[in-house]
Amino acid sequence: MEIFISNEDSTNLWEALISHTDVTPVGLGARDTLRLEKGYLLSGQDFLWPKISENSDFPPGFLGRTTAQTAVPFGLDLNHKFIGREALVTSINSDSKFWGIECRKGGHRHVQATKFWMAKERLQNHRLRN
Repeated sequence: MEIFISNEDSTNLWEALISHTDVTPVGLGARDTLRLEKGYLLSGQDFLWPKISENSDFPPGFLGRTTAQTAVPFGLDLNHKFIGREALVTSINSDSKFWGIECRKGGHRHVQATKFWMAKERLQNHRLRN
């Protein structure tokens, strides 16, 4: 949930929220862990708005992602007209996508990641040869 209020009202809202015994404040680390578990993306880390700043020294396309390219299954309804729909539909067929990987068995994470990247490289090399 997000709440948008004026700065002047923020202290009153904070006090009201934490006055309940079943509410516990948490830090950004907890948010980051939860977002990873749920597959939520963090703006500025996982993606950036492509034209975040005219003075940006990011290379073109750096972390710029559309909703379709992030493979987030919610929040994308193509069954109506909206600004940018045509570009979004085009991006669905692009090669660039983010995918989450779920490790269902325990093990050394670096070994598992190495196996994944080796398999990905074999697949890419196979596509190039054929």
